[in-house]
Amino acid sequence: MSHSKPVIPWGNKFTYEEAVGRAAIALLSHPFDYVKILIQLGYEPMPPYATKTIFGTPRLALPNVFAYLGYIRREDGQLGLFRGVKYKIASSLLYNFVYINTSEIASRCVQVIKEEEEEEVDASGSTSGKKKAVKEYPTFSRENLTRTLESLMRETFCKFLALAASYPLHVMVIRSCAQFVGKEKIYDNLSTGIKDIVDNSGFWGLYAGYVKQ
Repeated sequence: MSHSKPVIPWGNKFTYEEAVGRAAIALLSHPFDYVKILIQLGYEPMPPYATKTIFGTPRLALPNVFAYLGYIRREDGQLGLFRGVKYKIASSLLYNFVYINTSEIASRCVQVIKEEEEEEVDASGSTSGKKKAVKEYPTFSRENLTRTLESLMRETFCKFLALAASYPLHVMVIRSCAQFVGKEKIYDNLSTGIKDIVDNSGFWGLYAGYVKQ
């Protein structure tokens, strides 16, 4: 009797509705991320202003995020608040597409392996009852700890792949936003932006700061 290996069916699990939702979140949150990037770069176009603490002590404070947004709007207009948003949307969609689908494939592979092991146990007729008892009444054991670690490693690997696929677009977001400081235009275009990074920093320049993520 021949046994054929099970075929693992696959279909895209990143639905259109989820893609629209992710894109909308990326679009709406971008102006605040834009300001965060400029602050992290140390860009301070506005001087600190005098204020007082709750105890009445005089002090200087830096402008808040809304003051930054107002400054950018005055300099670049309303659309200027969304500089680099196309890269952010693309990065978010690519990350979630890769993560959701690799996670689904990994889960199905594990399920197929588990079903094969259960069939072998049932065929032997010796330990099937014990296996069922463990499933019905899970306890802290080496087997459960192993499964938890395997699940953690699988989750980490899926996120690693998703981040590796989308990270160059994340770099483009940062560089595009940083153009506001020098009023440059080179990263407005994806091809010229990638070419500039590769020419000046090599291929790995597309993954600058990747380990910190």
